[in-house]
Amino acid sequence: MKTELKKIARTLNKERRAHNDNIPKEIFPIAVDMAGSYPCIEIVIRVRTQRKTLGYALKLREKGDHGWKGLYHIIGTIVRKHDTPERIFLRLEKELGIPGVISNKRLSFLTHSLRYENERNATGMATIYILDISANEAKKLKEDWRVFKKSEIQKEKIIDFHQSILLRIGVKNQSVLHFEGRF
Repeated sequence: MKTELKKIARTLNKERRAHNDNIPKEIFPIAVDMAGSYPCIEIVIRVRTQRKTLGYALKLREKGDHGWKGLYHIIGTIVRKHDTPERIFLRLEKELGIPGVISNKRLSFLTHSLRYENERNATGMATIYILDISANEAKKLKEDWRVFKKSEIQKEKIIDFHQSILLRIGVKNQSVLHFEGRF
């Protein structure tokens, strides 16, 4: 089995190098399943005025996304082999679709999340930040985005572990590490 796994690893690394350190979408779920876990960075987009929170902007999962099609989510990206913070935040900014808003000055740490995901048959370890944007900036979001009021979060089609994270924002005395699912 060791020889076969080494061959698979070499083939996967060739695919990764051929795609700028990105595992092609059609084999990504298989690679994550084989690894059993993965690190990622996520950003909660909080829409605010100077005085209050208007809601949380979430993006609708793409049609080809395994397991979460038709659900809204907190944007995020897996940490890739040979990644840098700059490359990670550029991908997140591209997903957000508003150039220039993701920077160290505007991000604040929220929590770490450790969750088992049935859809990927793997444990995800996320470092989660909050990015506050104005209502005017939120108007620049494309049609696959929606701003949810906190009172709407449990009633809507949002990935379950992201619902849980959003509902904990502002709760006093919470743990820095959020656990979700079976282990």
